[in-house]
Amino acid sequence: LGRAPSGVAAFDLATGRRLWTEFEERSVMTSPTILDSIVVYASSGGVVRKRLLATGQLLGTQELPGAVIMGPPVRTGDTLVATLDNSRICTVALATMERRWCREYHDLRMLGHASAAIDHGVVVISAVATALTPSSAELLRLPVRMQATLLREVLFPRYDDEFAGQLVLGLDLATGDVLWRSGFFPRHRSVEGHSAGTAAIQDGAGVIVLPMADTVVAFDVATGAIRWGS
Repeated sequence: LGRAPSGVAAFDLATGRRLWTEFEERSVMTSPTILDSIVVYASSGGVVRKRLLATGQLLGTQELPGAVIMGPPVRTGDTLVATLDNSRICTVALATMERRWCREYHDLRMLGHASAAIDHGVVVISAVATALTPSSAELLRLPVRMQATLLREVLFPRYDDEFAGQLVLGLDLATGDVLWRSGFFPRHRSVEGHSAGTAAIQDGAGVIVLPMADTVVAFDVATGAIRWGS
């Protein structure tokens, strides 16, 4: 999960002069977010810190139950939403640095590889599906070779799961409850290193790329209804 030295630095916008640097034990792999006079960032050790933007003075810390890696945390108002590897998502109230909620999905992986997207109180995230994700009907529609591979993964689990595909979830920003869960998009190609899948949202419609499924999907943000896939 990265190496030292790592951290966050602030620079004067007009001159480029470095104002301050603060180091972390684990890599800060994602962008910080700025709210008025504070800057907030997260590390691959799951530590979220709030600092005074002008000086770097530490104002608060929160520890999350997972690594913040590829997908930068997203802020809406006072709420920070962080996707965590392997299977969690959490929100933090920036005023108090308290967790509002965390959710874990035991059948999903690599949540931290993409950022959440937020629209009208709906948090949209993507995840990699494991052998436990497909329903019986979805499993039977897969090629026989993939059925056998996933069945073997269920019976003899390994550290490096055989990924079955990808899917998209819509969560309630206030509670973390699942509002909708898309159908399962089967894997069509292997993707080395990074699964991606951050939604772009406008006017109630979302578009998301699911590389393992070799698919781009448009959907309704409020209901999860698929408009088209290609």
